[in-house]
Amino acid sequence: MRFKKLTALLLSFALFLSVCGSGVLAADGEENYGEWDSEWDSTADNIQTGKCGDDINWRLNKSTGLLRISGSGEMWSRNDHESSFWSQSYVNSVEFSGNITSIGDNAFDHCNATQAITLPDTVESIGTEAFFYCSFQNISLPSSLKRIGSRAFFCNYFTELNLPQGLTTVESQAFFSSKKLTEVTVPKSVTSLAAKAFGDCQKLTRISVEKGSAAYSDDGGVLMNAARTELLACPAGRKEEYVVPDSVTAIHDSAFYTCYDLPGIILPKNLKTIGNSAFAYCHSVEVMEIPPSVTSVGSYAFNDCRLKALVMSPTLQSVGSKCFVNALIGHFYFRGSWEEWDAISDTSASMLRNTGAEYHFNYTDRILITEQPAGFSSTVGATLAFHVKAYGDDLKYQWYYKKKGAADWSIWNGHTTASTSARANISWDGMQLRCKITDGSGNTVYSDACKLSVSEIIHIIKQPRNVTASAGKTVTFSVEAEAVGDSRELSYQWYFKKKGAKAWSKWNSHTTATTTAIANESWNGMQVYCEIGDVLWGNYCPTQTATVTICQSPVITSQPADVEASAGDSVRFTVKAQGTGLTYQWYYKKKGAAVWSKWNGHTAATTSATVNDTWNGIQLYCVVKDAAGNTVDSDAATVTFKAVDLKIVSQPQSVTAREGDSVRFTVKAQGTGLTYQWYYKKKGAAVWSKWNGHTSATTTATVNATWNGIQLYCVVTDSAGNTVDSEAAEVTFE
Repeated sequence: MRFKKLTALLLSFALFLSVCGSGVLAADGEENYGEWDSEWDSTADNIQTGKCGDDINWRLNKSTGLLRISGSGEMWSRNDHESSFWSQSYVNSVEFSGNITSIGDNAFDHCNATQAITLPDTVESIGTEAFFYCSFQNISLPSSLKRIGSRAFFCNYFTELNLPQGLTTVESQAFFSSKKLTEVTVPKSVTSLAAKAFGDCQKLTRISVEKGSAAYSDDGGVLMNAARTELLACPAGRKEEYVVPDSVTAIHDSAFYTCYDLPGIILPKNLKTIGNSAFAYCHSVEVMEIPPSVTSVGSYAFNDCRLKALVMSPTLQSVGSKCFVNALIGHFYFRGSWEEWDAISDTSASMLRNTGAEYHFNYTDRILITEQPAGFSSTVGATLAFHVKAYGDDLKYQWYYKKKGAADWSIWNGHTTASTSARANISWDGMQLRCKITDGSGNTVYSDACKLSVSEIIHIIKQPRNVTASAGKTVTFSVEAEAVGDSRELSYQWYFKKKGAKAWSKWNSHTTATTTAIANESWNGMQVYCEIGDVLWGNYCPTQTATVTICQSPVITSQPADVEASAGDSVRFTVKAQGTGLTYQWYYKKKGAAVWSKWNGHTAATTSATVNDTWNGIQLYCVVKDAAGNTVDSDAATVTFKAVDLKIVSQPQSVTAREGDSVRFTVKAQGTGLTYQWYYKKKGAAVWSKWNGHTSATTTATVNATWNGIQLYCVVTDSAGNTVDSEAAEVTFE
């Protein structure tokens, strides 16, 4: 009997332990830690348990690193329950069960061994620093999530981040300094996105906003408010210059914070305010002009910047007292006096003293050159690159050169970019280069001139020439050169680049001063050059390029020319062509005609004709055909009438007639491309009327009873639209 009582007591105690554990209750009374222990090392030293919410329990196996959390409701903030929380150094995986609605502040702070976590789909809020300095590679955020607290995922390592639709709030520095995050999309449900939420994410190149957001938008991955009047955040991993849209009037605090590799920022003309730390740690931005529209610049705005030049205007009303902390500035330009700068609120000489800046007050230039072109000492054939860096609005560039001994500068055609290059030749020795820079308002400034020294190691006596040939013909390229100052052996290597190709290719086996090859259709537009080498010293000099043109037979070598003539003149048209068994057929198209017509009987290389009044503006061309039936069209030649002053040389005459008689009126005029229109006015009429259908120099009509006393005159118009009126003629009845 005593044995049975003891057995019953032990069973009751075991049942109590299985339900209560070490003073820890399972969520909803459903979790059975006894079953968990079957999977775990249940040695007492390896198991830790506790509470992390009013109805939430945790259990950690230090041997396996598995943490299980179960229960319902809100998780406690760790800082308020230090003594009851788990030892995070052992946690490398986490499993949730139950209906947990929030993750407490600092809940998983410094759980560095945890690589991935999936939050239950009941969680609505993640607390401040909940996953601070964790090392997650992956995280799955639930669709139930509404809020992410400050520094919740500070300095994490996930490469992808999918913010759920339904999320409304992302607090300050929530994902600050996430090491591997490259892109993020803000759901349209987000209405509160704090400054530096994605700050210092050095691989983040794009912050996109889902279409339909009422609060936010983006400009090429730069975060804006919905109206695009406020710039909120530029991703720290951006490496291309950013032109701030003209609509932006405010740059928020820390907007470009730690954009270390951003090479430039162009501010808009309507910008009003620049926030605190706006450009802090923008190490690669070399030049910046604060537009005159800006009224305030915040503290630490240029903290730790490395600017070659900074331009400001006296329209500023305030500049934060710590605006230039730790900044290095080469030149500080102020479009006003020292007194105006010193009068701006919170400004003084001490603000700039530690930047090492050279001050320039009353600065008026609109274009600022920050890097001048550098000179070279080089050899013939070397490719030399020239650069100028400047700051201003809508800048355009034109390089100029002045050769040794020249009095004037000449335009370097085709060199219209800030950076340009070309291969040096011996004429460059002693030459100077400079760049003219013009802004959108027409202001101009010239860079300093740089001087070149070019020496000739290999002297090219004869350059290769362009070649025109038919496919299947043998073409020859030749170069003649000598070593300077010493008779040394020269080597030759030809290169080619076909039309449309980006790179040159070695022309294998073409290694002599004169080389030949059989042309084919693919050669049309091909370029070749020869690289001449000094065998003894290893110096090389390239020749100029020669271009191959593949022509079809026949080939027109001389086009028919335009002529200027008058009616009655004889004109001649000639086309010259090369080919075998050539025949010719001329075509014409009168002014205003839609199609060309065959000029019958005109079948020679040279043809002629007498000009008549219809020839003004006529075009003519010739089709040349060879014996094989190949054809080529010449250019069109145009006949233009010589300009002749418009005037009437013979007036219409009055006549005496009877009813039924036929009468004739004639006007004679001189001019180019003349047209005629007759008018009449019957006896007693007040105005003249157009005589429809009577549009030639001579016109006739039959007299009727109404013609007694009628008057007629003609308006003559030339091809330029000039007009002259004839005198009036009168019909008198007998």
